[in-house]
Amino acid sequence: MNNLTAILNKYHDRVGAFPTLYNVVTNVAYQTLSTSTSVHAPEGKAFMNEFAKHFIRNLHSYLLGETIEPAWNNYFIRVAENRNTILHLALSGINAHITYDIPFVLDNIKAQPEFEADFVEYTDFIAATYPAASLELNKQYGVQNADNVFQLFELGKAIDNVKGIGFTTHLAIDILRTESWNRGMNLVQHKLSIQQMNGICWQSFRDREKLIQFFDDQKLLF
Repeated sequence: MNNLTAILNKYHDRVGAFPTLYNVVTNVAYQTLSTSTSVHAPEGKAFMNEFAKHFIRNLHSYLLGETIEPAWNNYFIRVAENRNTILHLALSGINAHITYDIPFVLDNIKAQPEFEADFVEYTDFIAATYPAASLELNKQYGVQNADNVFQLFELGKAIDNVKGIGFTTHLAIDILRTESWNRGMNLVQHKLSIQQMNGICWQSFRDREKLIQFFDDQKLLF
């Protein structure tokens, strides 16, 4: 993923919007995993590897003109149409990864309930690294408003002034990942079928894409 992102960044390819952000997060996560003493560390590595494969597999399909999973098809269509900002693309990638991918990744690795604490630790990096991710998006693509967006604008900043820096971002991520964790457990425990979960995740994904599009229409994702 590091090599792929470097190539996309070199040519300022719009496909690289999400990988640029994702790399900042996962580099920190892998450093933590490499020194982890948790009994669930192997499960954590499997989770992170499978997580990355979802994007890479769909990128491969995109390049070959093959079938792409719906959430990532949305991403690559937006890339090709060139109507949305880089920050919009990055947010659409996050939406696909958290809303759509996580439940199926958890099912792929057959995650058990005991893995939840480690899962929370790894996904905490999504929130904790947003300042570094904002800087990298600015460096590679000239994105200017990522930090403001990740803090959920002035409302989030006001809450952070009371609760502490980063509180709002962590809260938002916590809500999304808890939903995806529960959906993943429903798959692992066979409470819902793959087809049923596809429909549920796709609807949530589409609802969140409408919100992202609203912010883009308001010229906030620059």
